[in-house]
Amino acid sequence: MGEAWKGCCIYPNGKYSIFALLSALVSTTFGLISIGRCDFVQAYHLGYGLFSVEMEKEGGPDCEWWHSNAIEKFDGAWRAARVLGAMANTSGVICLCILLMTSCMKFSLRFFQVMSFMYTLCGILAIMTLIALSSDICENFTLGFVKKCAFNVSAGLSIVASLGYFLTAFFLSFLW
Repeated sequence: MGEAWKGCCIYPNGKYSIFALLSALVSTTFGLISIGRCDFVQAYHLGYGLFSVEMEKEGGPDCEWWHSNAIEKFDGAWRAARVLGAMANTSGVICLCILLMTSCMKFSLRFFQVMSFMYTLCGILAIMTLIALSSDICENFTLGFVKKCAFNVSAGLSIVASLGYFLTAFFLSFLW
């Protein structure tokens, strides 16, 4: 009899490709959560996310997308953080989809060098979303009562995502 078909998930690139894939999955998940939640920074008891904000409602606070008239009031730091967050997560998702192919197909050293560079770039972009902490968004949206925003959960998740992207790049460097 001939050799049996092994199919996908045989990881022909070795064990580090498994570690890289798991690390990429976790970091991409944390990155997406960090920009999707409405608690990147906090002022009083309300949270401000990069793309959403907590609004007071009858039943308690509710997370809603930023309205266009509010987006016009964003300063440069907040706008930059939104762009960097979108770039980090878009590139992270694309790289994850490409990295999924390593479980089925053998790739060259050059491929892993490029992927390692891309995940390093994702990590840099993800950590740069913390530029939002230097924004005057809390002062603008609390009518000057709060001068600085407080670090909150989603900002922490952004740091975890960044570290995960760097860890993925590290694991990929073993495949060169």
